[in-house]
Amino acid sequence: MFLKKSEYKYKLRPALNRENTQPQPYYSPGRGWYHIYTFCPGKKDVEQLKWLPLEEQESLVLLRLDMGQFREKEIDRDTLLFTEMILKRFQNAKKDIILRICYDTNGNGLASEPSTLMRVMEHMNQLGPVVSTYAKSILVSQGIFIGSWGEMHSSKFMHPKQIQKLTETWRQATSGMIRIALRKPAFTRMMYAPEEKTDVYGLYNDAMLANDTDMGTFGTASREESGWTDAWCMEDELHYMHKQMTQVPLGGEVLSPQVERNISSEVISYLRKMQVSYLNSIYDPRFLDMWKEIKVEDGESLYDYVGNHLGYRLEVKRMVWKKRQLMFVVENTGFAPLYDRCKARIIAKGTDGDVAYMDIGMDFGNMLPDEQRDVVMDFSCLVKDSAYELYLETRRRKDNARICFVGQQKDRELYLGRLDTV
Repeated sequence: MFLKKSEYKYKLRPALNRENTQPQPYYSPGRGWYHIYTFCPGKKDVEQLKWLPLEEQESLVLLRLDMGQFREKEIDRDTLLFTEMILKRFQNAKKDIILRICYDTNGNGLASEPSTLMRVMEHMNQLGPVVSTYAKSILVSQGIFIGSWGEMHSSKFMHPKQIQKLTETWRQATSGMIRIALRKPAFTRMMYAPEEKTDVYGLYNDAMLANDTDMGTFGTASREESGWTDAWCMEDELHYMHKQMTQVPLGGEVLSPQVERNISSEVISYLRKMQVSYLNSIYDPRFLDMWKEIKVEDGESLYDYVGNHLGYRLEVKRMVWKKRQLMFVVENTGFAPLYDRCKARIIAKGTDGDVAYMDIGMDFGNMLPDEQRDVVMDFSCLVKDSAYELYLETRRRKDNARICFVGQQKDRELYLGRLDTV
C-alpha cells in the first residue's frame, strides 16, 4: 500500500459539525458521576457481589470496604481472598474504582477503628498487595482507613506524625502504584517540608460548596498568617493545589449550601477552579435535585451540564483538509486534566476493504482544562483509487480503555469524515 506517493487527489467531506449539535451524554473512563458500593469483606457475601446493580452510563464506582470487624485482629486469609474477588468483579465490569477502605460507615469513627496505630498499619500491609494487583483499575484511593466514614475526622489518629506514618505505610504497602487522596490539602503538606516539591498526593472533598471552607476542608487565614501544615484559606489552597497536587484526580460529594447562592454560575465556577473529575451522582439529593431543574445551555440541565464536564472532555474542532493534509484542533473543554497517558491514531477505512493505520504521535494525556493541541496528519501515503472513511481512535496506555471525544459512542471510534477521490 505504501509504495509510492499518491497520484490521486482527495476531497474531505467532514462529519457533522459537533459544535452545533445538541448536548449528548459524555462517557469516557476516569471521570464523571459515580455510585457507592459498600462491602464488608469479612461477611463474604457472594450473592451481593453477584447481583451488583451497576450503572451502565457511569464509568466510575466508589468501592467502600468496611473492615470494622477486624478492629482488634488481623485480617484472615479468606477475607483477603474475598477482597480480591470484589476488586476483580469491578475490573471485569470495566469500572474505574475510587477505593475507600475504612472501619466505619455509620459516623462512629472513634468507636469503630482499632485502638492502636500499629493495628491500622498491619491492615494496610495485609491489604496493600491485594489492592496493588488491581492498580490499573483503581483511579484513586481515598483516605488512610481512619475516621468516620473513612473521612479522616473523628479519629484518635489525627496527630500530624500519625497521619504521616499511615500515609507512608499505605503508599509503601501498595508499592507506590496507587494514587492516594487525603481529606484536606493541609494533610498533604504533612508529608514533606516546604522546600520540597512533590505531587504524589491529592485531595478528596465530601463537602463541596457547603460554605466558604467546605466544612473545614480549607481554613480562613491566609498562607502568610498560617503555618505550613495549617489549613489555609481557599484562594491560597487553590494556588497550592494547582502547583503541588497535579497528578491525582479530585472529586467527592457536594453539600447543600448553608447560605443562599446563585447556584448555576457558582457551581460551574467552583467545579472548574477546583478541577473536579468525579462526583457522587445522588448526594446531596436536595442540592442535586435543584440542579436538575435549572437550565443552562441549549436546554441542558445544570445536573447534565456538570456530568458532561466533570474531569476531561475532549473535543475535535476546526477540521480542515489542505494539500493532502488533515488538520484539526483537540481541546479539553472539561473541568479537569486528563490524568492518564494515552495513544492516538487515525484509521482510514477504504471502500475497497483496505485499512490504513496512522499514529498521531501525540499524547493527549495531561491536557489541562481549555488547553488546545493542533494535529496535522499527512495523507500522501494513500495511493489507491478508493474513498476512505476516517476515524480517530484514542486509548489509555495502561489498560487500552477507549478515551472518548464529544459526539463519540463509547464502543466505537470517532467518525471524522470521508475522503473522496476527485
